[in-house]
Amino acid sequence: MMMPMMGMMQNGMMGSTSAVTAPNLDGQHANYIINQLDLFASGERSGTVMGNIAASLSDADKKAVAEYLSGIQ
Repeated sequence: MMMPMMGMMQNGMMGSTSAVTAPNLDGQHANYIINQLDLFASGERSGTVMGNIAASLSDADKKAVAEYLSGIQ
């Protein structure tokens, strides 16, 4: 039987989601998200995992991610 990912995160392998400290990015302005990705990529904003991810994104990828997130309601 396959368990939906959401179920796994809330009660299964990932434990309780109440300890998650990730910010809610849906609906943020695209320019803000691009700016934050640039700050992570340059190391001006700390976050090893996010810095590595942001540094690997092209400008077009950053724009696509930002537009997607800004469009979520």
